[in-house]
Amino acid sequence: ERLHRWEDALNAYRKRQLEDHNNSYELTLGKLRCLKALSDWRTLYKISNDIWNTDIYQNMNSSAMKTNIAPIAISAAWNLGSWNSVEDYLEHMKPETAEFHYYKGVVSIHHKKFEKATKHIHHARSVLENDLTALIGESYNRAYSTIIRLQQLTELEEVINYSQTNQESRKKQIYHMWNERLDGYQKDISIW
Repeated sequence: ERLHRWEDALNAYRKRQLEDHNNSYELTLGKLRCLKALSDWRTLYKISNDIWNTDIYQNMNSSAMKTNIAPIAISAAWNLGSWNSVEDYLEHMKPETAEFHYYKGVVSIHHKKFEKATKHIHHARSVLENDLTALIGESYNRAYSTIIRLQQLTELEEVINYSQTNQESRKKQIYHMWNERLDGYQKDISIW
């Protein structure tokens, strides 16, 4: 995982579970992280839901388990358009995190509650800016995902702007800007 060799890591987790007949929580979390990095939304969603809706890990505190799985599983639910699951996962995420406020903003936009979305976007940005200050001192590569998330917050604001404007010329301008921006990102699926 640390080397970002996600398929190799996923295969190693699967192999270890088969060899040891071990369905440990840590191995499953590792698999979920790999599936997220590989954007295998359907598999991630299925495994997350199976865990979420059963007592497969009876030795785990259910609330703690859901708090750990929710930030991983929510991306699959969102990418598959499963809005009810997104909202279920949000209930178990830590509310002080940028990711929580990012997804609250996304859900608010989905429900066309743009003022509420804007508040969540600003809160997420505040948390990320604090994180960025520490990360940028370490290295650009460590800070890159935070920079991308800040950019995504800006794009959420643009979605709000796009949704609220009645000017076709403004909508075309925003659309053109999005396409140009995509061309400038690193060609890394974990960023997109």
